[in-house]
Amino acid sequence: MEDEGYDFEHPPSEQDFEALLEYSIHQIENCEANTLFDRSPLDYLCYLAVIGAGDEWNGGLEEIVPAMSQLDLLIVVPIEPELAIFTDAFSEYKMPISSLIEEHAFTLNQQLNLPVISVNGALSKRVETVLNWINAQ
Repeated sequence: MEDEGYDFEHPPSEQDFEALLEYSIHQIENCEANTLFDRSPLDYLCYLAVIGAGDEWNGGLEEIVPAMSQLDLLIVVPIEPELAIFTDAFSEYKMPISSLIEEHAFTLNQQLNLPVISVNGALSKRVETVLNWINAQ
């Protein structure tokens, strides 16, 4: 979004996360087949909920369901406390955001039959887990 001229605050504000949420939804709705996303609308929804951006974001999965239903797979990379090094303005929010993403991911799995893989550990193990799922399809 910065490349397109969006000016983010530092740290990002509620309005920044709302813009990211809308942008993420738009990307999914307008993508070609076999597109990978680094973040999904679920990430930004959880950021908004955890930073206290208002009650409308707590459990507001309804807003992202249409976009999330277009995904073939959701890969969750939870924060591993023993590996985490937090040094930025959002350090205090990262563990609660990670937990909420996991919780909502599995809710979406049940609601949409959206496959969800949670990966952890060494990078090679994470890649192997995802490739095994892909190859099994």
